[in-house]
Amino acid sequence: MSILILLTSCNGLPSESEAKDALETKIKNESKGQIELIEFTKTNSQVNEIMGQKMFKLMYNAKVKFISSVWIYTNKTPYGDYFPSYKTYNQQPEIIPSLSMVISKSNKNQIVPFNGTFTYLETEKGWILK
Repeated sequence: MSILILLTSCNGLPSESEAKDALETKIKNESKGQIELIEFTKTNSQVNEIMGQKMFKLMYNAKVKFISSVWIYTNKTPYGDYFPSYKTYNQQPEIIPSLSMVISKSNKNQIVPFNGTFTYLETEKGWILK
């Protein structure tokens, strides 16, 4: 499932609050309410242009809280956990789709810090979250 979000802000670049709203929406939709975003902080940003395509990267740190005990896939990296998806499972899935992924049991009220990057592409009507 892909979510296309068109963004515009006063200075022309997506803002921290727009990125937080996008992440919050993604988490709510994919976890079906089992995970809540409780903290979001922009840590850095970068504007690039590759072959004429303008891009904006927004890096962030965040924390999520698990509303109930569930299973979730995570990628373990040297920089911390990364969630490729926020889909949750009530029972442990039998398949691990990648060697870099692990399936983790998260307990009710558990808080997990992580970091991530959003990449936006500039279009004639504004910035689109990739």
